Amino acid sequence: MSESTADVLNTVLLGVTENGGVGTGHNLGLDGGRQIAGKTGTTDQKKAAWFTGYTPNLATSVWLGGPTGGVSMRDISIGGVDYDEVFGANGPGPIWQLAMNRALTGVPEQEFRTVHIPDPAPKKDPGASPGASPSGSASSTARP
Repeated sequence: MSESTADVLNTVLLGVTENGGVGTGHNLGLDGGRQIAGKTGTTDQKKAAWFTGYTPNLATSVWLGGPTGGVSMRDISIGGVDYDEVFGANGPGPIWQLAMNRALTGVPEQEFRTVHIPDPAPKKDPGASPGASPSGSASSTARP
C-alpha cells in the first residue's frame, strides 16, 4: 500500500473513532486522548462481532462469537454483562480499549498523518430558490 493510500485510510478510519463524533467507535477513545483509528463489525445474523483498531504504534483486533457461528449474540451474558445485542462497539470494543490502554502504557504517543478529503456533495445556498444554479444563473435541462 502506498503512503498516500495509507494516509487516506487512516483519515477515514479516524472518523469511525472520533471522540464525540457519530462513528460507531466514538466511545472507544484511549487514555490521554491518544489518537486511534478502527472499524467495528457485526455479522448480519448477530453471530459474531469485532473491533479492529490501531494507533501508529500498535494494531489489535478483538472478536466475539461462537467457534462455528452457532451462538446468537442477542440476549446474551458475557463476563457477567447482559446484552440485548452485541455489536462491535459495545462488546469487543471495550475489551479492545482496555487491552490497548494497558499495552500502550509508557509508550510515547504518535499522531497519524492525515489528508483532507473533500465532501463530494455540492453545498447548497440556503437562500437560493429551488432550481437556481450555484452561480445564480438559470439552470437549463434539455428534455429528450
